[in-house]
Amino acid sequence: MSDIEPTDAMYAKLNEEDIPIIKELLQEPEQWLASRAVFALSKFHTQPTFDILSGLVNDQRVSIRVSLASCANKLPPEVSLNILHKLIDDGETGVRKFAYQSIIPNTNQEFNEHLKSVFAREHDPYLKEILDKKISDLNIR
Repeated sequence: MSDIEPTDAMYAKLNEEDIPIIKELLQEPEQWLASRAVFALSKFHTQPTFDILSGLVNDQRVSIRVSLASCANKLPPEVSLNILHKLIDDGETGVRKFAYQSIIPNTNQEFNEHLKSVFAREHDPYLKEILDKKISDLNIR
C-alpha cells in the first residue's frame, strides 16, 4: 500500500488475512498511509471491517474522516447510511463535501429527514449547491 499512487490493482492483492495488519495501519502517524488503510478496509464486506469503519466516524484526524466519507458509497446501504448519517454533520468542510457526494440512492425516511435538516443549516454555498443537487437527484424533496 505504499505505492505513490494507489490503484485498484494494489488493493486487489489484499485478502481477509491482511485485515489485522491493515487495521494496525490506521494508527500510522503518516496520515496518507492510514487513509489508504481506510480505503483498503472498505474493499472487504465483512462485519468486522464494517465495525472498524463505523468506529472511524469520530476519528480526530480529518484525513481519516475524509477517506471514510469518500469510500462510504462503496459499502452496503445500511453501513453506508449509518456512516454518512454522522459525517454529513461533521464540522469539517472537506468531510461534509465527500459525505454529500457519497450519498447513495438507497436512503430511508429517517436519513432523508436528517439530510433536509442538514441542508437547511449548511452555511457553505459550494457545499449547499452539492447537497441541493444530490437531494434533487435522489428526489428527496
